[in-house]
Amino acid sequence: MTNAFDIVSAYLRKFAQLSDKDIQLSQPFWKARKMKKGDFFNMQNMVCNDLGLVVNGIFRVYYHDPANETDKNIFFCSENQFVVSFRSFVSRNACYYFIEAMEDSEIMFISYKDLNTLYETHINWGKFGRLLAESFFFIAQTRTEEFIFSHMSKGI
Repeated sequence: MTNAFDIVSAYLRKFAQLSDKDIQLSQPFWKARKMKKGDFFNMQNMVCNDLGLVVNGIFRVYYHDPANETDKNIFFCSENQFVVSFRSFVSRNACYYFIEAMEDSEIMFISYKDLNTLYETHINWGKFGRLLAESFFFIAQTRTEEFIFSHMSKGI
Protein backbone atom coordinates (compact mmCIF):
# COMPACT_ATOMS: atom_id res chain seq x y z
CA MET A 1 0.00 0.00 0.00
CA THR A 2 1.50 3.28 -1.05
CA ASN A 3 -0.90 5.72 0.59
CA ALA A 4 -3.86 5.98 2.91
CA PHE A 5 -6.40 5.98 0.08
CA ASP A 6 -5.02 2.60 -1.07
CA ILE A 7 -5.89 1.26 2.38
CA VAL A 8 -9.40 2.74 2.15
CA SER A 9 -9.83 1.26 -1.33
CA ALA A 10 -8.80 -2.21 -0.22
CA TYR A 11 -11.12 -2.02 2.78
CA LEU A 12 -14.09 -0.81 0.70
CA ARG A 13 -13.58 -3.67 -1.78
CA LYS A 14 -13.60 -6.16 1.09
CA PHE A 15 -16.36 -4.56 3.19
CA ALA A 16 -18.93 -3.80 0.48
CA GLN A 17 -17.50 -5.39 -2.67
CA LEU A 18 -17.29 -1.93 -4.26
CA SER A 19 -15.83 -1.88 -7.76
CA ASP A 20 -12.82 0.14 -8.87
CA LYS A 21 -15.26 2.55 -10.56
CA ASP A 22 -17.29 2.96 -7.33
CA ILE A 23 -14.14 3.66 -5.37
CA GLN A 24 -12.80 6.11 -7.96
CA LEU A 25 -16.10 8.03 -7.79
CA SER A 26 -15.56 8.47 -4.05
CA GLN A 27 -11.87 9.39 -4.13
CA PRO A 28 -12.34 13.19 -4.25
CA PHE A 29 -14.49 13.01 -1.11
CA TRP A 30 -12.06 11.14 1.15
CA LYS A 31 -9.65 13.31 3.15
CA ALA A 32 -6.63 12.32 5.25
CA ARG A 33 -6.27 13.50 8.84
CA LYS A 34 -3.24 12.92 11.05
CA MET A 35 -4.12 13.10 14.72
CA LYS A 36 -1.91 13.37 17.75
CA LYS A 37 -2.50 11.39 20.91
CA GLY A 38 -5.29 13.17 22.80
CA ASP A 39 -6.86 14.79 19.70
CA PHE A 40 -10.60 14.35 19.31
CA PHE A 41 -12.30 12.95 16.22
CA ASN A 42 -15.60 14.07 17.74
CA MET A 43 -16.59 15.65 21.04
CA GLN A 44 -19.46 15.13 23.43
CA ASN A 45 -22.45 17.39 22.66
CA MET A 46 -21.29 17.98 19.06
CA VAL A 47 -22.82 16.51 15.89
CA CYS A 48 -20.55 13.90 14.31
CA ASN A 49 -20.11 15.14 10.73
CA ASP A 50 -17.59 12.61 9.43
CA LEU A 51 -17.22 8.87 8.97
CA GLY A 52 -13.61 7.85 9.48
CA LEU A 53 -11.66 4.74 8.65
CA VAL A 54 -8.66 4.18 10.93
CA VAL A 55 -5.55 3.81 8.79
CA ASN A 56 -3.30 3.46 11.83
CA GLY A 57 -3.71 4.11 15.51
CA ILE A 58 -6.31 3.49 18.19
CA PHE A 59 -9.34 5.54 19.21
CA ARG A 60 -11.30 5.42 22.43
CA VAL A 61 -15.02 6.09 22.40
CA TYR A 62 -16.14 7.14 25.87
CA TYR A 63 -18.80 8.95 27.83
CA HIS A 64 -17.70 11.63 30.28
CA ASP A 65 -20.13 12.01 33.17
CA PRO A 66 -19.93 15.65 34.23
CA ALA A 67 -21.83 14.97 37.47
CA ASN A 68 -19.06 12.84 38.97
CA GLU A 69 -16.19 13.60 36.54
CA THR A 70 -15.78 9.96 35.48
CA ASP A 71 -15.23 8.43 32.06
CA LYS A 72 -16.94 5.25 30.86
CA ASN A 73 -15.34 3.50 27.90
CA ILE A 74 -17.80 2.34 25.28
CA PHE A 75 -15.62 1.04 22.49
CA PHE A 76 -12.13 1.06 21.02
CA CYS A 77 -11.42 1.38 17.28
CA SER A 78 -8.19 0.41 15.57
CA GLU A 79 -6.83 -0.17 12.07
CA ASN A 80 -9.41 -1.02 9.40
CA GLN A 81 -12.36 -0.09 11.57
CA PHE A 82 -14.80 2.73 11.07
CA VAL A 83 -14.76 5.46 13.68
CA VAL A 84 -17.94 7.50 14.05
CA SER A 85 -20.77 8.27 16.41
CA PHE A 86 -23.19 6.49 14.12
CA ARG A 87 -26.36 7.68 15.88
CA SER A 88 -25.19 11.28 15.74
CA PHE A 89 -23.92 10.91 12.16
CA VAL A 90 -27.26 9.55 10.92
CA SER A 91 -29.66 11.59 13.08
CA ARG A 92 -27.66 14.86 12.85
CA ASN A 93 -28.12 15.23 16.64
CA ALA A 94 -25.37 15.85 19.18
CA CYS A 95 -23.18 12.94 20.22
CA TYR A 96 -23.30 11.65 23.80
CA TYR A 97 -19.61 10.82 23.94
CA PHE A 98 -16.06 11.66 22.93
CA ILE A 99 -13.95 9.92 20.31
CA GLU A 100 -10.27 10.42 21.17
CA ALA A 101 -6.99 9.28 19.61
CA MET A 102 -5.16 7.10 22.14
CA GLU A 103 -1.90 7.39 20.19
CA ASP A 104 -0.67 9.29 17.15
CA SER A 105 -3.06 8.12 14.46
CA GLU A 106 -4.15 8.61 10.88
CA ILE A 107 -7.64 8.35 9.49
CA MET A 108 -9.29 8.82 6.14
CA PHE A 109 -12.70 10.42 6.46
CA ILE A 110 -15.71 11.35 4.38
CA SER A 111 -18.33 13.93 5.33
CA TYR A 112 -21.98 13.16 5.93
CA LYS A 113 -22.94 15.36 2.98
CA ASP A 114 -20.51 13.70 0.55
CA LEU A 115 -21.39 10.18 1.66
CA ASN A 116 -25.10 10.89 1.22
CA THR A 117 -24.42 12.25 -2.27
CA LEU A 118 -22.80 8.91 -3.11
CA TYR A 119 -25.75 7.01 -1.57
CA GLU A 120 -28.25 8.95 -3.66
CA THR A 121 -26.41 8.77 -6.97
CA HIS A 122 -24.77 5.32 -7.05
CA ILE A 123 -26.56 2.08 -6.15
CA ASN A 124 -23.43 0.32 -4.89
CA TRP A 125 -22.79 3.16 -2.45
CA GLY A 126 -26.37 2.70 -1.24
CA LYS A 127 -25.41 -0.94 -0.56
CA PHE A 128 -22.36 0.30 1.34
CA GLY A 129 -24.66 2.44 3.51
CA ARG A 130 -26.89 -0.55 4.27
CA LEU A 131 -23.90 -2.72 5.18
CA LEU A 132 -22.49 0.06 7.35
CA ALA A 133 -25.80 0.40 9.20
CA GLU A 134 -26.06 -3.37 9.61
CA SER A 135 -22.55 -3.58 11.05
CA PHE A 136 -23.23 -0.81 13.58
CA PHE A 137 -26.57 -2.40 14.49
CA PHE A 138 -24.80 -5.73 15.03
CA ILE A 139 -22.22 -4.10 17.32
CA ALA A 140 -24.89 -2.23 19.29
CA GLN A 141 -27.12 -5.28 19.71
CA THR A 142 -24.19 -7.49 20.71
CA ARG A 143 -23.08 -4.97 23.34
CA THR A 144 -26.64 -4.62 24.66
CA GLU A 145 -27.13 -8.38 24.89
CA GLU A 146 -23.76 -8.86 26.59
CA PHE A 147 -24.69 -6.21 29.14
CA ILE A 148 -28.18 -7.56 29.79
CA PHE A 149 -27.27 -11.23 29.91
CA SER A 150 -24.12 -10.75 32.00
CA HIS A 151 -26.18 -8.80 34.55
CA MET A 152 -28.92 -11.44 34.48
CA SER A 153 -26.44 -14.22 35.18
CA LYS A 154 -25.13 -12.24 38.16
CA GLY A 155 -28.64 -11.77 39.50
CA ILE A 156 -28.55 -8.02 39.05
